[in-house]
Amino acid sequence: MFAELNVLMDEIEHDTDLKIVVFESGDEDFFVNHHDLERGHGAADQPGGASFDHWPTFVTRLAQSSVLSVAKVRGRARAQGFEFALACDMRIPPCR
Repeated sequence: MFAELNVLMDEIEHDTDLKIVVFESGDEDFFVNHHDLERGHGAADQPGGASFDHWPTFVTRLAQSSVLSVAKVRGRARAQGFEFALACDMRIPPCR
């Protein structure tokens, strides 16, 4: 997931037509469920791959992006999910 988020941030930063991006979890109980600490310290062998130590760089890029970012939070937002939601410009609960 972390590598994919880095690639997504690259795309967001280079798309001059993009104005807003909405992040929503596929898990109804958690917004960004958890991080695998056993595997998280090595870089993924794929585009955007970086170790967990680069997480602060990602959330800083998201927070400083010129694109409006929205976290559609349902369930719990803990640890990385909480940091991710805070890096977004807006946090909203899902519509019911």
